[in-house]
Amino acid sequence: MKKKIFLSVALLGIGFLGLIDVAYSHPPLLNLTCEKNALTAYYNDLKPNESEYLKDVQTVIDKAEAYMNQKVPATMDKQSVEAHKYAMVLDIDDTSLSNYPTIKARDFSSSHSQIDETYHTTTSPAVAPVLALYNKAIQKGITVFFITGRKLESRNPLSEDISPFTIQTLHNAGFNGEILLDKNLYMAHNEEDVKLHSSEYKTKIRHKLMSEGYILLVNIGDQDSDFEDSNPRQEGNFKVPNYLYTTSSTLCDQSTLCAQ
Repeated sequence: MKKKIFLSVALLGIGFLGLIDVAYSHPPLLNLTCEKNALTAYYNDLKPNESEYLKDVQTVIDKAEAYMNQKVPATMDKQSVEAHKYAMVLDIDDTSLSNYPTIKARDFSSSHSQIDETYHTTTSPAVAPVLALYNKAIQKGITVFFITGRKLESRNPLSEDISPFTIQTLHNAGFNGEILLDKNLYMAHNEEDVKLHSSEYKTKIRHKLMSEGYILLVNIGDQDSDFEDSNPRQEGNFKVPNYLYTTSSTLCDQSTLCAQ
């Protein structure tokens, strides 16, 4: 008899669970565990021919390469390309170098101190399709500039020069062309520049390069801030996907969880 009563109560409890009011005042949010699982599946440890992320990047880079070849055909010799001062601009974080392995190891957390730690390591792998395009551009005689918004987050950005770590990381990842600060790599390292938003700093440097006569054929980045420039001489903008973070102040608002 006791067993029958217990079963009835259990079934009654299940029935009540089905009637719980879930009409919350806030719109439903995405489940963090599910999103982490989705990111893990999408990036798939950056495995060649398997990672959907790399496949999406490849689609973008194919378009950038076609554009580059249209502007600089194979019939144009390297000396002519260099004389025209054709150039390509690459962002670094999650454009040229992938921070996915590090971010995944931190369970997708990115505090200021963790970001600073990343800037002091030299093991971030290349985003393979971008590295391949870089090598093709170098072979053509196109000058490649890296413009990054990197600066120390949790302490005074002027207290330490992190550019040697960045240069070494690029070399370790396979970007083996000449990369020197203020020649091919631009990173905010003075009091005026570190106060600028990354979009302002990158726009400033692109204008500087164009004022020096460079024709910026291709500009590749992962954030909208990489493309905030209305100068008509900056021709080809190509954005690769990044679902790990955003530098935009408007992409995610107060009422909904960022899911783009």
